[in-house]
Amino acid sequence: MKRLILATALTLLFSLTAQSSSANELLIWDKLQGTAPKGYVLLMRHSYAPGVGDPDNFKLNDCSTQRNLSDVGRQDAKDVGEWLKRREIKIFRVETSRWCRAKETAQLLGLGKVRLNKNLDSLFEEADALNHPQTAAVRKQI
Repeated sequence: MKRLILATALTLLFSLTAQSSSANELLIWDKLQGTAPKGYVLLMRHSYAPGVGDPDNFKLNDCSTQRNLSDVGRQDAKDVGEWLKRREIKIFRVETSRWCRAKETAQLLGLGKVRLNKNLDSLFEEADALNHPQTAAVRKQI
């Protein structure tokens, strides 16, 4: 069975709230309600993690070496999860990168299974991220 994959930008996800949604945004979300039998797969980046990039001593499996979510970022992730639940958007799975800030955001959404997807890993230092093989792999998945 085909799964519909919902890909959405961090800027959209974390700007949406029940209080400040425009009419166009509401129409988009209304179309998503109940249209995927198993639910959508949400491709997730991360909430607010102060700074840019990662420290020089970055290690993928050591969160203490990474730029991590702030308390505001953690609350935002929880709020977005609650917002999606209130909108009754059925999420089958959340896919995210292997970076700690992304994993934590995905878990804090509280929407279900979280799957790590290396194709969603950071391309921050890549000169041409739009034409990178990782980007092509995500496009193919979508």
